Amino acid sequence: MFVIDPEGLLVYKGAIDDKPSFDAETVKTATNYVELALDAAMAGKPVATPETQAYGCSVKY
Repeated sequence: MFVIDPEGLLVYKGAIDDKPSFDAETVKTATNYVELALDAAMAGKPVATPETQAYGCSVKY
């Protein structure tokens, strides 16, 4: 995932959260990096975790 702030700068790239799982119970306890980055960007604050290791399959074209 990528998050771009209102000025057009890349402020986050990486995984959606810290739990590479689709299990609903596991996901409930995950730290959502994208949500945190969006909240910080919209508030004009720096993103605490600007980059993480993405997981899952890559996008192919």
